[in-house]
Amino acid sequence: MPFPHPALIEIAAGRAPAHLVSPERIVSSAREHRMTGLLWSCVREGGVSVGGPDRRELAQDDLAVRAHTRHLWAVLRDVVDRLNTLGFEVATVKGVTAEARWYSRVGERPSSDVDLLVAPKDVDRIADVVEVLDPGYPYRS
Repeated sequence: MPFPHPALIEIAAGRAPAHLVSPERIVSSAREHRMTGLLWSCVREGGVSVGGPDRRELAQDDLAVRAHTRHLWAVLRDVVDRLNTLGFEVATVKGVTAEARWYSRVGERPSSDVDLLVAPKDVDRIADVVEVLDPGYPYRS
């Protein structure tokens, strides 16, 4: 994986990019590095000029990421509620919770899953946690 486009580094750092070599290169680099949401925010705010099909594709990517993020939040709420109801204590890390805390809007930090930490007091009951989440999982013990 090549290094991200230099303008993406600036955008990720919260700075306006100094220059663009080519909008096509920055869009393909953003896709490769899962930074299309950050790039789209910058495009919407006027910090980067991307037009035509690239602009449309960025907008479509953003809609898809936002829909997936909403799904992940629903899954996360369900899992945490189910585990808490049974007395398990968990914390959420990375992914959607990091995005909610440190990013400007939904869609800027794509996630593919949810991550939970189980409280140290519940580690000896990890098979029970897995049983709640996936009763048919063959290696839960």
